[in-house]
Amino acid sequence: MSGKPVVFVSSTIHDFRDLRTAIRYYLEELGYEVLLSEYNDFPKPLDENAYEACLATIERADYYILLIGSRVGALYDAANKISITRMEYRKAYKLASSGKLRIIAFLRDELWKVKTDREALLKFLESENGRWDLSEGDRQRIADHPSPLLDDAKTIFGFIDEVSRNSEMKAAIEGQAPFPGANWIHSFATFRDIASALRTSLGIEDSIARVALKANLQRELLENLVLLTEKGNDHIRPAYVWASFARKHLTGSVDDRSQMSSKYLRGVVLYSLSASRGRYLVSQFVEQALASGEFLEYSKGKASYESTPLVEALFQLRKSIGRLRYMSRDSEESIIAFAAKYMDVAKTSEDVCIPNKDLLIPLAIADEEQNVVMLSVAILKALDGDNAALHTIKLNPTSPLDTEAERMKGETVAIEDVRAWIAGWTSEN
Repeated sequence: MSGKPVVFVSSTIHDFRDLRTAIRYYLEELGYEVLLSEYNDFPKPLDENAYEACLATIERADYYILLIGSRVGALYDAANKISITRMEYRKAYKLASSGKLRIIAFLRDELWKVKTDREALLKFLESENGRWDLSEGDRQRIADHPSPLLDDAKTIFGFIDEVSRNSEMKAAIEGQAPFPGANWIHSFATFRDIASALRTSLGIEDSIARVALKANLQRELLENLVLLTEKGNDHIRPAYVWASFARKHLTGSVDDRSQMSSKYLRGVVLYSLSASRGRYLVSQFVEQALASGEFLEYSKGKASYESTPLVEALFQLRKSIGRLRYMSRDSEESIIAFAAKYMDVAKTSEDVCIPNKDLLIPLAIADEEQNVVMLSVAILKALDGDNAALHTIKLNPTSPLDTEAERMKGETVAIEDVRAWIAGWTSEN
């Protein structure tokens, strides 16, 4: 078991060799397992007949692709002119009828036109038969005459009628039987026609690799959010909410003090007791998403791939997770000391006046947690097709204190600064 959708491609090999190879390459690039009997990786039980092995292998498939061309191909039943391709189709149709696979049939466009033209010729011969006095057999032999395009028109047209389920359709139209399923035939002139039909029939929107990456990324973000949230009264809320009221009452600079209700301080103390959870966040698939380039966007005007709001959010999330892991790990002693120092003070019912420097570390961790939560939620929504949240995120600055945040912003090199610096670069720099 490969864990991938399995596709069995059935056709005569010689006149479809290049097309079969193209289908294999196309579908394998999208993440499908493709079974072609002429390739060495096709299942070949050495103790079984080759034809029977092909028929048995169809049972492994989720999809059966049939290509009908102008050659009958190798015969499975010579007496009745039944080719191995036709037998493969019959096996596939039996499986399709029981819901075990889906059939996607293709017919060369020129062959469809020839069939239509031969049918018109037969009707003409029948309508003008008084002029030539041809028997029914003679008329049919003329309509089925061999040509460079068709080596056996009668057998090939019979196969097309079988795949179209023509007799069953006529019976159904007359009310004598139910309408048959799995009888759609796609005509094609180029590989593009086949690729277009496959994308529709297989429901291909993204490659399997992209689908897997999205699924893994979504699961990783959800696992991280589980760490950063808690449940109470059947409601989920982010853990940083405990520190949010104290955060709003933080004023002044590092050397100042902030006055607030003791219950707000109590919230910070309670939050700090589990502030180390950030060290357990993971970013494996965030990294993979950025490295893969799957979420970049092609710009026709610039003829290059460019970043998107989703990619920018992933970059920011990677940075925020890294910062939060670092702060949660390296500030553990400071957080424990803070909780021990203010545990009793927080139990009072009076307003308290707290040195800002004591609040900086727990509130900075809470701020970064909030950044991770907001970015993760926005990215999850974007992966589900809703990009609105990506454009409205307002992340917390690097410090809970406005004056400190402005100072740090002025001393921190941003990407825009580097771009401007590069634009003005000279050898004298």
